[in-house]
Amino acid sequence: MLNVCQSEPLVEKKKFSFAVEYARYDDIKRIYKTFHIDSLTEQYGSLVEAQGMIVAQEADEFRVQIRNCTHGQTEVHFTSCI
Repeated sequence: MLNVCQSEPLVEKKKFSFAVEYARYDDIKRIYKTFHIDSLTEQYGSLVEAQGMIVAQEADEFRVQIRNCTHGQTEVHFTSCI
């Protein structure tokens, strides 16, 4: 008997990174919950530096929400995943 392997459709993702003040990071963590984010890493120094992967279709809205949350002070940088 042959077993059939089900696979999930491929989903294009983008890598993101940004740095933000500690005072805004709790709000940003709430934003994370509304998106499909993987491989999130955080480094804590004078700012919180965050990196991760997000579904490509959600990238623009994610950028808008982060900028709105930080009153335009934080820029999210994206690179394509190969």
